[in-house]
Amino acid sequence: MESGFKIHSSNTPTPHNLKLVFIGTPDFSVPSLKAMAASSHEVALAICQPDRQSGRGKKTTPPPVKEAASALGIPVFQPVKVSAPESIEHIRQHEPDVLAVVAYGQKLSNELLVVPRLGSFNLHGSILPKYRGAAPITYAVWNGEPETGLTIFRMVEKMDAGEMGIKVTTQIGPDETAGELHDRLSLMGADLFVEFLDKLEAGQIQFVAQDESQATIARSLKKEQGLIDWSQPGEAICRHIRAMTPWPGAYTFYPAEKQSQRLTVLKASLGATRSVAAPGTILEAGGDTLLIATGDGDLLIHRLVPAGKKQMDIGPFLRGHQLEAGNQLGPE
Repeated sequence: MESGFKIHSSNTPTPHNLKLVFIGTPDFSVPSLKAMAASSHEVALAICQPDRQSGRGKKTTPPPVKEAASALGIPVFQPVKVSAPESIEHIRQHEPDVLAVVAYGQKLSNELLVVPRLGSFNLHGSILPKYRGAAPITYAVWNGEPETGLTIFRMVEKMDAGEMGIKVTTQIGPDETAGELHDRLSLMGADLFVEFLDKLEAGQIQFVAQDESQATIARSLKKEQGLIDWSQPGEAICRHIRAMTPWPGAYTFYPAEKQSQRLTVLKASLGATRSVAAPGTILEAGGDTLLIATGDGDLLIHRLVPAGKKQMDIGPFLRGHQLEAGNQLGPE
């Protein structure tokens, strides 16, 4: 059984309260789908993005929500454009009370949002109105927020701007990566969405408008944002590494005989020294220690991924690669 939500069992059938159309695509969406399917509500249809080609072999792969819905016996709909007239009509035929949206990946038109009887509601990975947009979890870690959370809000055409129905907060761990926080919020969101639906059906949700003056945007990440800027303070670089893990990865390059080699850093911590060397200079490379100068303080790298290889701790890496004090890490 998935952790993070409760599955209730009974000898007698449980009547369905709300009829849901679930809309989501990636791993983040799956716990919420499973929680709704296990609740007293009916998931009449699951909508996700079309199958995509992935990997070096370009193998066509179904999205996680499709796999989960199919295993649960829930019909799956994969339109190219969910707001196309024919897609809206297909959804309307299911006569939903609620559209429950969790990380879908397409904008929903107003014509679609008004189809359900009670409204369309989205689970968002921040405390709105802060970090509206595609990457709220990453930016919360990157900016050193002490806490973050989840908000379920009524959807409107403007991105993540609708009235808020329910929130929950959680502390961000000092060593927690964006990937770890993502998984934790995904499980928390499953419980929260079912609680929201229960209260919505009972008329116990009081919606509150967002304060537009406090809104910030967390835009989609680009691969080049993973490049480590060694001129930044060591503390900021540590946050950057945690924020970029697992994607796009915090990376740097080190000199080799023929061409510079890429290293993706998975774990690092502040060193005890404070050198005056140029940022990116290797201060020590031996045993289990790789110490790098930054713009303020020094950084110990503990775990990384060499280009084309599996992740490894720093000791085994140094035994197989010739890095020397005085070498410079930086852009390619």
